[in-house]
Amino acid sequence: MKGIKGATARRLNQRRGSHGRVWQDESLDRIVRDQAELEEKLNYMFLNPVKAGLTDDPDSYPGWFIKRK
Repeated sequence: MKGIKGATARRLNQRRGSHGRVWQDESLDRIVRDQAELEEKLNYMFLNPVKAGLTDDPDSYPGWFIKRK
């Protein structure tokens, strides 16, 4: 996780023209046990930019790459 977080943080900061932390310190992993849980987790991630006040339309938020039905 450290490598993934470091590489993506550098890239995001380069694209944004910013610097500093992007990720939180903890890296909790969990096995997704079934389709329902996968959909729950994806929906949670999909709505994060809305909850953070970054967008009103999560489908048009940059960085989301999954097309929802």
